[in-house]
Amino acid sequence: MQGSLRLRMILLLSLSLVLSACAGPMPAQVPVAAEPIPRNEIQADPDAFAESTKLLTDASTKEARRDAFKAVLECAREVKQDPRPLVDVLKNKQPQATFVELLLYLKDNETERHKAFLPTLIVIAYDTGDSAASAKELVLAYKADDAIDALIGLLKGKDSRSGVAAATLCREHIGGLGGLARMVEPLVGAMESDDTELKAAAHRSLKNITKQNFDADAALWRNWLKGKSTDQLKEDIFAGWMKAKKDRDKEFETLQQELLKVLIDRMRKDDRKDAARLIEHLSKSPYVPVREEAATLIGELLAAAKDAELEAAKTMVAALGVQLLQVENVESLRIACARALAVRPVLSFETVARCLDVNGNSPALKLELVRALKTPVATARLAILLTEEIDRVETASNLLLRELITQAQSIVSNESDATARHDVLAQFSRLLEKVEAKLKQELPAPELARYNELAKDACKGLAFFARIQQINVADCVPALMAIAASRDGAAASAITAVREALSVATSREIIFTMLTTEPLSTRQRGLYDRYTNENNEAMLVLVIGLYEALGVAPDDLVASLTARLVEFAKASADTLGDATRQTLRGAIRALLARIHKTVEERKALVDSLMDAAFGDNDVIAYFRLAPNSRIDALVASLQPRIASAPGRVADIVRALTLSAEESATEACKKFSGELQDSLRTEYEKRIERGLKGGEAETAEALKADLTKFADAERKLFVEAAVKELLANAAASANRDVVTTLLVERLKAAHPGKYEQAKLEGEAEAFKAALQAIVPQLKQDGYKA
Repeated sequence: MQGSLRLRMILLLSLSLVLSACAGPMPAQVPVAAEPIPRNEIQADPDAFAESTKLLTDASTKEARRDAFKAVLECAREVKQDPRPLVDVLKNKQPQATFVELLLYLKDNETERHKAFLPTLIVIAYDTGDSAASAKELVLAYKADDAIDALIGLLKGKDSRSGVAAATLCREHIGGLGGLARMVEPLVGAMESDDTELKAAAHRSLKNITKQNFDADAALWRNWLKGKSTDQLKEDIFAGWMKAKKDRDKEFETLQQELLKVLIDRMRKDDRKDAARLIEHLSKSPYVPVREEAATLIGELLAAAKDAELEAAKTMVAALGVQLLQVENVESLRIACARALAVRPVLSFETVARCLDVNGNSPALKLELVRALKTPVATARLAILLTEEIDRVETASNLLLRELITQAQSIVSNESDATARHDVLAQFSRLLEKVEAKLKQELPAPELARYNELAKDACKGLAFFARIQQINVADCVPALMAIAASRDGAAASAITAVREALSVATSREIIFTMLTTEPLSTRQRGLYDRYTNENNEAMLVLVIGLYEALGVAPDDLVASLTARLVEFAKASADTLGDATRQTLRGAIRALLARIHKTVEERKALVDSLMDAAFGDNDVIAYFRLAPNSRIDALVASLQPRIASAPGRVADIVRALTLSAEESATEACKKFSGELQDSLRTEYEKRIERGLKGGEAETAEALKADLTKFADAERKLFVEAAVKELLANAAASANRDVVTTLLVERLKAAHPGKYEQAKLEGEAEAFKAALQAIVPQLKQDGYKA
């Protein structure tokens, strides 16, 4: 399987290289222009080359031929002519041995490469076979300007076949950017030829050189070329090449990604649960993305491994650790290994700790290593890391420090080593002290925001330790109260953390003493006064909540808050009607419910609230928040109001939902009985007034009034309604309202029993129908 995958990779990469090649497809090979049939003897003209030509004709060995080459070239220099005999050898490719040897000679002797050879070599290079390759190599070995001159000469010449050879060789990009720029205009001229083959070759070369994609229309290319200076042409060619390179790179990357997707998909399908195969991919695959995915899949196996598979888990952890600790591995792979190790923090702690000791870890890797610390065993290591990061809090980005604070919530617990836990909490205090000092300074807004966020994180971490881990964080309280006194957003988090710390049994007494004695008691009162003067309700709610958690507050503060709550009750209704502490009004109620201990204190507040126009919901919330038995205070406060406002008292009691223990007390039974009697009497009178009221009270008003009573006190309503309807049976709209409410409530409470009840007609018929259901009412527990 591995072999087939590698074969796929080779094929895809080969395809990408082919696609990235800039040259267009080579045209069909065209034979060189027809020459006279060569003879084995070199044609010697009666001129200066006669003697050297004879040497060339007679040469039969390599040495003799080379001597003849030298003689011809020497003669050419003397008479200042082209070495025509050698040019003829190249054109005719005859004698064969002399032709082959001449190519080798020119290859070996740079100084003997005469310009006159170039046109013929260009034509030969267009041919096939070994001689073509040698000729092409020779052309490319000439000085660039000489070769370009020869190419241009052939492009502008009359022999179209030679022009095709020259146009094709232009794609070798001789002379770099400057050479390309020189060849554009001659190629455009060649496109204007009537020879379709030359036109096609020139078109392919122009597209290759310029990376423009115009059709094979010379006018289009002339228009593009028009007016361009050499420098402008170079710029345009360069821009075209850059775009082409970008496109090729993108295409190659796409092909590579497709291959890697095939590899990774196959690994996910075939090897997902095979630890040995995944470890092999992790250790040996030549492709980083495959190794990274293998690390991720091993992490999934580790997460799912059961206790019985401990040895297998250890093997996987060891394999991940090897890759993590190899500093030569790419960072992304090491990060993937760190993430996988994080799922088994106990098994991987030693490996992670070793890696943290390695110098030069990048911030990103260090971050992942810290995230892999999720066991109480790591508490001591966490303390060291916190110390290092806090030491450089002024110069670092603090990203790692904030992650350490977050990770502490997964590491530090009462199972941690006591000394290590103490060290961590000491670092939290040290950080808060540093931040508090910074917040006092005049700093740029971004700096203030950075320190403020650090303080928030630390405070939230301490709150988590107290609330969730039940850790004693008393030693951090002075630092928390210092942050609470700052004027930045972290103050709220600090107060919340102190309140949470009070909920820990092992630390409550210590913290209570701190907050109720100097200097912290004065600091807390200062916070209350400051936020009161600033009318900062949100912070005032938190400070009051801290007093609530303590269960004590200064007498003058309690008196002030009591008066403020009563003013709230006089001004508007509290639509919350519950024990919320999210508003100032709610926070005051919660504090007073905790502070008040005696029946007299509670009755005094309830009386004030009941005397206010909108205090009923405050009374309900106050009693809901009372930490101990409420019955004595409830009876003392509400019993005197039963006679005058039984419905109001009933609404309050109903909203409180008294417990079974509270309801079973003698005081509650007596209170409830009196309330029920008063309610019955009140609503009997109310129904009687409605039935006798005639036009004095509309049916709509009566329905609105009685519906609330019928829903809240169904039994009392049924009994009062039956009694008054029997006594006031005369037909009226108001009688219909009462009757409808009665039947609806009976049907809802006793499905199927009162479906046939027809309470209608004149007085006597109505009374008879009502009397007919009385026995059923008695069976269902009603007094009728």
